Amino acid sequence: MVRPLLSACLLCLALFTPGPAAIVAQQDSTPPGPNSEGPTPTPPATASEQDSVPRFSADTNEVMLHVVVKDRGHFIDDLEPSAFTVFDEGRPQELSFFGHEDLPATIGVLVDSSMSMWNNRAKVLDAVHQFVLAGNRKDELFGIAFNDEIMPAFAGDDTFTTDPDSLRTALDAAVTARGPTRLFDALLAGIDQANRGSAVRRALVVVSDGGDTASDATRDETLARTQASNVVVFTVALIDPTSPETSSRTLRQMAAATGGEAFQPSNARELSTTLQEIAADIRHAYTLAYVPPLPTGSAFRKIRVTAAAGGRRLSVRTRTGYLSHATTH
Repeated sequence: MVRPLLSACLLCLALFTPGPAAIVAQQDSTPPGPNSEGPTPTPPATASEQDSVPRFSADTNEVMLHVVVKDRGHFIDDLEPSAFTVFDEGRPQELSFFGHEDLPATIGVLVDSSMSMWNNRAKVLDAVHQFVLAGNRKDELFGIAFNDEIMPAFAGDDTFTTDPDSLRTALDAAVTARGPTRLFDALLAGIDQANRGSAVRRALVVVSDGGDTASDATRDETLARTQASNVVVFTVALIDPTSPETSSRTLRQMAAATGGEAFQPSNARELSTTLQEIAADIRHAYTLAYVPPLPTGSAFRKIRVTAAAGGRRLSVRTRTGYLSHATTH
């Protein structure tokens, strides 16, 4: 039975208490209306506000699900935990966490900084800035630029910020548009960085032409790590039809594996609209978690989530499964 919490501290305690107790995260601000489509830009959080944000440790073994529910194309935000059923290999699971408010998220923006992205550099940075402005003001933000190097936007110990302007300035210095592309290595670095975040929701937004010409990691290795992760990946493919090295197929696979979405705007001018759609997706999502059955071997376990309200079945998007032999954080 999922029960509401009175404080973020109680949420943290409950997440680490043995047993199947389920939790509802405390609402930190007034949520959007049931059919609200667009996120409202907000200023960065103050230090005291950050202290009140619900936290989640990557050391737990829950399978986290980013679940988007729609009815006739509109977000549905007012469902109770009882409206959801989660199946792991066909067997229903008991929820250990349920969040349905506009919870803060740990969000990483990965920007292709290879030579093939030179013509779109300014438009990409402007669109990314508008994207983070549209988020929750308590979002924990980080950035990575990648070409033949993996370049975190923030150096040293302070690798996160809640200030969109700080992220814009850091990315502007990091995105140089030169050299080949280490897309797979950048995705793995982004997953590792997101796992060091403290927010319940974790997402990566990857803006690239989809080509990989220099990674140490292979596509299969990257896909496996993505499937074993609780990080949701959204991808935006800016495809140059004249370049043999660009491909949106890999980006679609990475997004589908995590319950995110893959976008391919027809040109860089549409990028801002695309990123606003992703911002709305993150802010309207439900966050569900459950403790998976003990694995009997290395295997991909299938997940299915259903949601119903008023006697009708709703449209649900989430990850399709996870790798049971790997850690799920």
